[in-house]
Amino acid sequence: MDAPTDTVLDHVGTARLFRLQRLAPAGAGRLWVKWERANPGGSAEDRPARHIVDVAEKRGLLLPGGTIVEDSSGDFGVSLAMVGAARGYRVIVVVGPEASAATRATLRAFGAEVVEAGAADPRSGANFSPSERTVGTAGFGGSERSVSELQDIDTSIETKVGGITSEAPASETWASSTESASAVANRLARRIPGAFRPDRRLSLLDSQAHYLTTAREILEETGGDLDVLVAAVGAGGQLAGLSRRLREQAPHVRVVAADLASAPRSPGSGRGWIAWNLDLGLIDAAYRVPTADAAAACRALARHEGVLTGPVSGAAALVGLRESLIAKPGTRVVAVLADGGDRHLDTVYDERWLAGRGLPAAVPTLPEIRDRAYSIAPVTAAPAGSALSAVSVASRPAFDPHRQWADPA
Repeated sequence: MDAPTDTVLDHVGTARLFRLQRLAPAGAGRLWVKWERANPGGSAEDRPARHIVDVAEKRGLLLPGGTIVEDSSGDFGVSLAMVGAARGYRVIVVVGPEASAATRATLRAFGAEVVEAGAADPRSGANFSPSERTVGTAGFGGSERSVSELQDIDTSIETKVGGITSEAPASETWASSTESASAVANRLARRIPGAFRPDRRLSLLDSQAHYLTTAREILEETGGDLDVLVAAVGAGGQLAGLSRRLREQAPHVRVVAADLASAPRSPGSGRGWIAWNLDLGLIDAAYRVPTADAAAACRALARHEGVLTGPVSGAAALVGLRESLIAKPGTRVVAVLADGGDRHLDTVYDERWLAGRGLPAAVPTLPEIRDRAYSIAPVTAAPAGSALSAVSVASRPAFDPHRQWADPA
């Protein structure tokens, strides 16, 4: 048994791979999962939250007793609140209307101040359009255009509302805001002396955290003996960090992205812009998973495998199952499940919630969930012999950690 650790943050990154026993039938590929619920904050977002704070401290961007301001309606805000509580920082999280009651309650339990933004964030939707059929052409170019557009949105917001200080309760001052969560967070960060704004959507430290930890752990646990890796898109950091390290150290691995088709029902997934971290040139295939299928996968995982996840992880597991179904026997498929289902008990696990949205409430049988997985078609795929498989891996520039704090413009 390992020796005791100094802090709860030492337990970030302790999730181990295990094999799902029932979802994939005999004769299919072997389906393994890395379930990030084992992190102290309950999700994979603990990794970038800790890493970003570590770097900010080292660079003097976050001083003792300082304030962290971020907009998040999902797990990243919770992870920042957990890290802030462990390090003694004031944490303000601006949430949109899509944030669940469980997320709000968890944020407050960690001592974070919750600011309610009255408008949906413009950075929502899906990463992959159904019309996109090729990989490798967007890369950071597509991301930069999206980032530029978002900067135009943010910089056009006037700073006409003041009165916020480091002592003022942010939630009281901003409770009536009708602006988007990102706009409110930007304004708060400008107004609060010494505030640090991670804005992880525009920080490559997000992907670096997974490059340094998640990807390394998977390679160590498998000894490099894996054939397919599936991860959810989310804000792009996890998928980007995983794909880049695999391209460098295990270029034979097929990297597959799983994205929810609709975001508002699952905060933190599905976006209307290509995330700054996300490099499509490192991805072999992508799937957009309908909400009904992701919810069905969650219920199937809980009932047949004892694994309680959120819809983002349900989507990744379903895509992993499909990859194992179409693979040769013995193929080793690893799916990263980014979260637990504790904060989704009132949604994908609630029969009334499902019925109110026209979604089936019955738990799928094993044949039924396999049929759902098999029926999902990729929206993006790199054809055999393409530049992705032959050229771009070798010509991809090395990962540059110094780029993390560069102006994305």
